[in-house]
Amino acid sequence: MAKWGQRALRLVLAGTLAAGTVPQAAGAAGGGKFEVGGFWQPPIYVGGDYNTSTHYANISGAHMDSIVGVRVPQGVTLDKAANESGIAASYANGIKLYVSDSGISGKSVYTAEDATALENALLPYKNDPRVKAITLKDEPAAWEMEGYANAYKKAKAFAPNLDVYVNLLPSYAGGAYVEGKPGKLFLSNSGARGSRSAVSSGNVLGQTFVVPTGMTLLHGIELTLDPSSVWSPSETLTLKLWDSPAKTTLLGQASLAGSGSASPWTYHPYFTLNAAVTPGAALYMELASNRDDGESGRRLSVSNEGAQQNGSYVTPTNRLGQTFKVPAGVTRIHGIDLFVDPNQWSSSETLTLKLWNGPAKTTLLGQASLTGGGAGASWGSFPYFALNAAVTPGSTYYMELTHDGGGDNSVGWVVRSDANLYADGAAYENGVGKAYDFFFRIYESTARLVVSNEGAQQNGSNVTPTHRLGQTFKVPAGVTKVHGIDLFIDPNQWDSSETLALKLWNGPAKTTLLGQASLTGNGAGAPWGSFPYFALNAAVTPDSTYYMELTHDGGGDNSVGWVIRSDTNLYADGEAYENGVGKAYDFFFRVYEAGETNGTSVLRSETNVYADGAAYENGGAKPYDLNYKLYANRDFNGTPYENYLDDWLEMSGADEIIADNYTFRNGYDEPSYFSDAEAIRSRALAHDASYGGFLLSLGLQNNQGQTVFRAPTLGEMRWNAYTYMTYGFKKLMWFTYWQPDPAGGEHFLDAPVDMQGNLTARYAQIQTLNSEMQHLGETLKDLTSVSVYHTGTTLPQGTQALPASFFVQPTDSSRSLVIGYFTHTSGRKYVMLTNRDYTNAATVDFVFNPKPATLTEISKATGLEVAVPGYVPATGGLTIALQPGEGRLFALPQP
Repeated sequence: MAKWGQRALRLVLAGTLAAGTVPQAAGAAGGGKFEVGGFWQPPIYVGGDYNTSTHYANISGAHMDSIVGVRVPQGVTLDKAANESGIAASYANGIKLYVSDSGISGKSVYTAEDATALENALLPYKNDPRVKAITLKDEPAAWEMEGYANAYKKAKAFAPNLDVYVNLLPSYAGGAYVEGKPGKLFLSNSGARGSRSAVSSGNVLGQTFVVPTGMTLLHGIELTLDPSSVWSPSETLTLKLWDSPAKTTLLGQASLAGSGSASPWTYHPYFTLNAAVTPGAALYMELASNRDDGESGRRLSVSNEGAQQNGSYVTPTNRLGQTFKVPAGVTRIHGIDLFVDPNQWSSSETLTLKLWNGPAKTTLLGQASLTGGGAGASWGSFPYFALNAAVTPGSTYYMELTHDGGGDNSVGWVVRSDANLYADGAAYENGVGKAYDFFFRIYESTARLVVSNEGAQQNGSNVTPTHRLGQTFKVPAGVTKVHGIDLFIDPNQWDSSETLALKLWNGPAKTTLLGQASLTGNGAGAPWGSFPYFALNAAVTPDSTYYMELTHDGGGDNSVGWVIRSDTNLYADGEAYENGVGKAYDFFFRVYEAGETNGTSVLRSETNVYADGAAYENGGAKPYDLNYKLYANRDFNGTPYENYLDDWLEMSGADEIIADNYTFRNGYDEPSYFSDAEAIRSRALAHDASYGGFLLSLGLQNNQGQTVFRAPTLGEMRWNAYTYMTYGFKKLMWFTYWQPDPAGGEHFLDAPVDMQGNLTARYAQIQTLNSEMQHLGETLKDLTSVSVYHTGTTLPQGTQALPASFFVQPTDSSRSLVIGYFTHTSGRKYVMLTNRDYTNAATVDFVFNPKPATLTEISKATGLEVAVPGYVPATGGLTIALQPGEGRLFALPQP
């Protein structure tokens, strides 16, 4: 399961966004609508097509207006024809089906080609009067926001008759997922795609641009890196802002170091500049790196990134494996990264990835171990295991991930598919082949063999603390960097208490050290087998002679060997040395140059797409443009999560926002529930948009049987619905209505409707709550939330205490209550009084000041205004009974 407890099933689904045409903003200020819906429509493909009139009549009978979300099996394309049964049945029963389509859901828009493809996919739904809504995206991350906002705007402009749903993440998704950029997007050139340019110490990238009208301070610039880039922690990118390509005046600069992570957010670096600029001025940005060309030494070779539909846990008793095929031309694997939830991987848990010749595990080729760090792990969700293993092109190998014990003895999800996606291999669990594949990316070493003395295998010498071994060799023409050198050493005589160091010098006189690397032995279990690779990254001069020297740092039995050599002089361009004395033989060695890498590269267009500027490389103008975005200061400088919400509303122009936050955890309540409600309400009102959220109706277990969400009681479900209504939420969606099947790895418990479409006891519970919400919604839809306050001995995170000056007060301020204040456009006031205790009923006394002459209640049974027997006009006193989690909506007299 994803770290924030999101719906990790493969869905073509989205949450909520927008009804009506863009721009339309009537929801927050009244005159809007109120909607009750559910997640997970009757399945199309799981156990048959359940999209029948009977099942949609049940949806209607539950007092629901809409339904969204459907499982699409791997490899299946969901189109208009496949949706026909759902469209017909939903229309016949007055239910708004948020149609899912493989050509629409999950599709972002950056280019004209993207927009055309989206319009073509929308056209059959636009022209079908039975279709009222479509889904676009569920839980977009912050770095994806612009692409889906573009798609939303395009969809609304092209098909204004269709509602478009996008559901945003909760704040507990954490980190870059929900952190809007510190600046406000002002100009985007993110359509510059199709190619890339590498940045290094030898290749500086630039771009001219014109400052947009209205911008007087450039807060920052975001670039988009090629996702196959490797931005290591040792590499620092520096962006400078100049007055022109002539670079006479520096206006601002910022530097960022890489993380080494393959996490998607690392490909969107934001350089904070805070530079004063003049609208209409032509400026120049320039990006430089401290990375030498070829330094990273790795390039993406095999990728199975599409395997993200499910997951497994690695434990001390559950090993995870995957076979894969090495492409033609690849002779050394630099490393492998996987997709692992960091939140479930603590600092007391170490995972080891071993590379074997096959599932039989007869020959170990390489291994690496990493210790977790929770959400703060430097690799994010993509740990990189550096292996440096020699392989044979076209051969199949086996990787296996193990848990070394510690922590809670379980790390996961390790993300995988739910079907076989990778044709050249398969997943394994505890050595048993499976019909699915793990997410993996294999990086080849870009080091290319340039000098080899492999024939020197007739004899050997031992290296000790007092006995150094050396070898001279000549660098071939055209080679300017030595990536590394491997030797032939018996691993059985080299234990874990012995470290060997290989140093590269300008010659046997050792006047200039060019590079060095150290390795610690591990006996027969050494990951390099008999061929330890010393990564040097040393600059050299072609056709020059250099000297390598191997030393023993002390420890163990103070002797490692044999270090394999010839017994005669086999290598014409050099000779062996022992303790600095030349010998008439040569050591076995192989020298590798640093080849072309996929180190850090910036996305760019193939042609010039930006009329007011152009890209530059090393000072020369190019007929293309870099992918970049300009940011100004924000109008509202909120929290990162508030910025995330603002970004959606501002970029998309949507008049409605919805986000999920599932509070009923295993043994505790999610503390961000109310603070997220505060943020959603605040930012929606600031943009005159209506807002909504998801309600939890069931329990959820992961594939290890661990409870993630507890099955809520009736009191908890009532509390969920009424607290959100007290905050002014006008769209409430049940997660879920129909019980999802467990093929996604998660097990859903006690849904209102089971997997075969049978109504459960919980159906009657949501039916009752939906009826109440619908009746109250007839009034709430036309109200604007003015304020929300809390009382009690302890207030929830991020909430506001009820002011003493507020016009209604509980006589006992220690009671746990939520009080929502609303107004109608007529000026009439409303107040919702809600029990924040979902376990215990309460009878609460209130006092109104000033004392209204009359007080009426909006009946949740009829939606009509009714008298309030417990109100005393003479004193302004009100006594009401509240069920666990219940709220009651009262209307003050017309002004």
